[in-house]
Amino acid sequence: AVMINNSPGSMAVPASAYYNQFLKGVIQEIDGFVRIHMSGVNSRGERRSYVANIERSKAVYRAMHTYVPEGAR
Repeated sequence: AVMINNSPGSMAVPASAYYNQFLKGVIQEIDGFVRIHMSGVNSRGERRSYVANIERSKAVYRAMHTYVPEGAR
């Protein structure tokens, strides 16, 4: 989210119907890596997209694949 809005704020304008801000992302598991793809639009209407590939550790794998039934927390 920081990288989407990393430009100086001097040109910033309030969000409007034309430049609604948004941020969305996808998390994928690919060959022992976790791939995070984030994209968004800031208040100036600038579109940005970033991808990070992170080596998946055992702890991350367990966190992603552990199902906790509702009410069991």
